[in-house]
Amino acid sequence: MAIAKAKRRPASKQHVPQYEDFPIYRKAKFPIYQSLFNLNAAFESIAFEIERLDDYEAVPLETLRLYRATAEELRSAMNHRVTGVLLGREEQDWYQYGKQRITTEQEINKQE
Repeated sequence: MAIAKAKRRPASKQHVPQYEDFPIYRKAKFPIYQSLFNLNAAFESIAFEIERLDDYEAVPLETLRLYRATAEELRSAMNHRVTGVLLGREEQDWYQYGKQRITTEQEINKQE
């Protein structure tokens, strides 16, 4: 009996998380951007403290490099995921505000 291997969809057809996939994001964007900023600041602090450990040679350099790479990988993954979701929201807002602007411009031009 043959074992069928799972096939991955081509990258272009893989599901990319969209704003609509996460109902919690529908209300406000600012807290999400603020949290992302705070997370990145925390990762900067981690990177700084890893450098300080190297200054005191408390941990082997290769181990510190591994920790730093792990932290940066986690930071990048979180940034990628959150900004991917926010991109959908920003595109949706851009579309809505663009429609509003065009409607307003048309109303102003009619009055002139």
